[in-house]
This record gives sequence, C-alpha cells and structure tokens, in this order.
Amino acid sequence: VRFSMKWLSILVAGAIGERCHELLQVDPGTRGEVVLKRAYRKAALKWHPDKNRAPEAEEKFRRVADCYEEMVSARDGSSWAREPRSRRDAETMFNDFFGDVWRTWQPGSKTSGSFVRNGKKVQITIWPDGSSEEVVSAGRGEYSVLSQSSANSYQLRIEGNPFEILGQQ
Repeated sequence: VRFSMKWLSILVAGAIGERCHELLQVDPGTRGEVVLKRAYRKAALKWHPDKNRAPEAEEKFRRVADCYEEMVSARDGSSWAREPRSRRDAETMFNDFFGDVWRTWQPGSKTSGSFVRNGKKVQITIWPDGSSEEVVSAGRGEYSVLSQSSANSYQLRIEGNPFEILGQQ
C-alpha cells in the first residue's frame, strides 16, 4: 500500500492525537479550554518527576505538556509542529499553570493557593485526587498565599506584602 506524505502525516497526527486523549484522560474530540486545562493540570501533577519516582515520569511529564499544546492548537484550528519539549520547557509551562502551589500538594491532601500571573490573581485548588480548579481575577502586585489541609492539619503561608492580598495598599 502506498501513502503520500500528506496521508502519512494525517495518519501519524491521528495516532498522536489518540494517545494524547489517553494521556490527558479526556474523550476524543474534547475541545473545551476549561476541560483541557483541568486535564493538563491533573496529568502534569501525576507525572511531575518531583511527585512521581517512576522511571518514565519525566518523559510522560514532557509528553503531557506537548499533548496539551497539540490539543489546544487543534481546537484553535492552528497547526502544531514543534520539537518535543525539554524538561525545562515543560517545567516552565507547569509553573505558569501552578505557581508554587503544587510544591506542598500530596495525594490525599487538599492544597489551595494564589499567585499573580500576567497581572491577574490566580487561585488554584488541588484536590486530594489531583484534580484542580482555577479562578482568575483582577490582581496586582507580587504575592502568593498557600493553604494546605489534610485529615490532621491545616497550614497557611503568605509570601509578599500581606496588604496587597487584602487590597489595602
């Protein structure tokens, strides 16, 4: 059987896309921004090399970032053609999504925190199963707030100017 390069690229893209849906655990054809972001955050937390000691964790972590970008590009109708991400590129993308909130999260605990991204306040909650929610609102300054709770404890950490958090500067 002969395939033209165009058909071969379509077949390869379809196979990669299918694996991306599996890796991000979303239904084929998923295009919603909120659903894709939530799926990215959950898979990225699962495979982050600082949270997962499996030998394949770093490769999967990078692949999760690639898959997210590929699916967002497909949703927007643009083409996705780039080299696979390095660990550093994947880490930068991960930090843009989570700030420092992810560092204290452990499976079974709930962690919430806020930080400023692109001049807006981002509130992240990471649930015990690794799923997460994000709320973005107007913000200013440079600060972060982090709270964590488990069955036996609750912690709160504030970094930066506390008056910025309260809006009383």
